[in-house]
Amino acid sequence: SIYANPTSDILLVAEPSPLEQQIGVARRQIIKTYSDAHTHVQGWVSRWIGVEHAVENRVKSIISPKESLTPGLLYVGIATLSGSIIARNRILATRLLLPPTFLIISANHFLPKTTANLSAYLGSLEETYFPTLAQKHDIANAHSHMAWERIKEATLNGRDQLSRGAVVTVEKIQEVTGLKLRETLGLEAKA
Repeated sequence: SIYANPTSDILLVAEPSPLEQQIGVARRQIIKTYSDAHTHVQGWVSRWIGVEHAVENRVKSIISPKESLTPGLLYVGIATLSGSIIARNRILATRLLLPPTFLIISANHFLPKTTANLSAYLGSLEETYFPTLAQKHDIANAHSHMAWERIKEATLNGRDQLSRGAVVTVEKIQEVTGLKLRETLGLEAKA
């Protein structure tokens, strides 16, 4: 033929060299390791965010929205530090007990609802994780309340006896002197 034979297409097959194959295996392994590490770190980050949300929700449930924290916490801090200053140069027991006592009393005074919420939360933790201690704590609270009621009752009885004694004394003075002290002082006659 007068025309030249068409040249056949040359097909080149690219075969990677052994070095390229080893680099590919290493690269895939590094990518897999990186992906696993990234997933692991993301899991820890998610858990940490969950913990942050749990703490945030717990703090929001403890803090009363009706109480202003800024001056309240400042007053509680000042009272606690005052307890520390008062306890300075005293015996060890006073130095150890006075600041926490001032803390508890001032927190109950300046932030009563927040303190009650915190106390309830700590009580629930105590019941959950230390049930035996919670029972003993409840018994101690019951005994404290009984003692307080007895003190109040004794105080009222003492006042009544003192009042009766005052009325009797005023009547005796009135009999001896003839002055009208009972009416002037507004005291009741003895029963």
